[in-house]
Amino acid sequence: MYSTDKPFPVYCYACWWGDKWDPYSYGRNIDFSRLFFEQYLELQNVVPRVGLFNSNTVNSEYSNYALDDKNCYLCFRTVVSENCLYVYYCYKGKDLIDSSYTHTGELLYECFDTRNCYNSRYLIDSENCIDSAYSYDLKNCSHCIFSSNLRNKQYYVRNKQVTPEEFKKIWNDVVTGSRLKTKDAKQKLIALYREKAMHRYNMILKSTNARGAKIVNSKNMHEVYYATNSENVRYGDDIESTRDSMDAKGPEDSERLYEICSIDNACYNIFFSNFCQKGCRDVFYSSFCINSQNCFGSIGLKNSEYCILNKRYDKEEYLKLKDRLIKHMTRTGEWGENFPVNLSPFAYNETVVMEFFPIERDEALKKGYKWQDAKTGTYGQETLSQEDVPDDIKNISESIVNEILACIECKRNYRLTPQELELYKRLNICIPEKCYECRYHERLVWRLPRKLWTRGCVCDIKTHEIHAGDKCKNEFETSYAPDRPEIIYCEECYLKEVV
Repeated sequence: MYSTDKPFPVYCYACWWGDKWDPYSYGRNIDFSRLFFEQYLELQNVVPRVGLFNSNTVNSEYSNYALDDKNCYLCFRTVVSENCLYVYYCYKGKDLIDSSYTHTGELLYECFDTRNCYNSRYLIDSENCIDSAYSYDLKNCSHCIFSSNLRNKQYYVRNKQVTPEEFKKIWNDVVTGSRLKTKDAKQKLIALYREKAMHRYNMILKSTNARGAKIVNSKNMHEVYYATNSENVRYGDDIESTRDSMDAKGPEDSERLYEICSIDNACYNIFFSNFCQKGCRDVFYSSFCINSQNCFGSIGLKNSEYCILNKRYDKEEYLKLKDRLIKHMTRTGEWGENFPVNLSPFAYNETVVMEFFPIERDEALKKGYKWQDAKTGTYGQETLSQEDVPDDIKNISESIVNEILACIECKRNYRLTPQELELYKRLNICIPEKCYECRYHERLVWRLPRKLWTRGCVCDIKTHEIHAGDKCKNEFETSYAPDRPEIIYCEECYLKEVV
């Protein structure tokens, strides 16, 4: 994940996790005449970093931030998954391609925000569904296509019930390995989502005192987005099983976190730190520490305790130095502030911030951010043009895995892996015309912004008792901006209409 212009050494998985290098050898004394952040930057520039931050993975060399995965390729933030390709944010997935925010799914293609789904494609915000496609907001459904807002239904096309024979005929005509028919079906799904489907104003379910969006089974959440099984969190994103925390991005199974990113696996009392895992406790201003306690300003420590700037101390000396360092940082204005942007090892356009707050190069540099000008990938080496690729997967031979293609969007080269082609043929899916990054960014059309607007319910159905023949007057906070075309209902009107 690090470009070649980074100053620190980058190790492969086996070397970084091995014991042939000593993180304490980079330790240094605190200089109380200088800013702490300056000293941390000097340490950061020499301590080795792991090229890809994975743990206990098998045959998944080209994934990042993966745990307990097997046979996965170009997957990111995946846990206990197998045979997945081009997947982002997945828990317990098997045989998934080009999907995001999936929880316990199998044989899925181009699905977004699904739970417990099987053998489906282009499902959006759906749960417990099988053999369905090009649909939005389905719960406990099977054999549905071009449908929305259905509950416990079987054999539905455009929200109307059909016979199994009729459904099979329509399915076979639409769900094919043809590129042209797939493009047409995708456009129909987008039209369904924007023009016909009802949208619940906010997906806050089984939660109490929650403000934000996509919050499930949680309590006391404020300005939190995509959270599950959590409590007492303010200002967070992608929160899993986390308590008593604030300003958090991507924590899981941890407590008492502040100003952190990606703190996982039973961590406690972590401040201004990132990528600390497996039982870290009482860690301040540190990165990539594993199962370590009482560490301050340290990088790459494993099973350690009582360290400052990677130097070990006994308990009493550590506590004294820590208190003195906090007082020093308070005088310099550093204490209580997260790392300044110049300490980030990444450029602005190398991070996911570009997905939420995209800016141009000049603006980024003006604000003090780094910018990466070098492009990743190769260009102009294609051996097969897209025009010469057969439209239907049934007509594509195994030899295509030896060819190099060019993305129709960004022109970057890409190729198919044998595992990928086997899944396309198995699921009767056309091969992609775009590289995996362009496909990922195209899929973000389904992700709502991390922001709230105050809006009113648009329902004017006269049979609703709550507004007695008039337009509903309920107001709410929602992540659907006022200028979006979707049909947004309050909770009462939405529940009246789902079928």
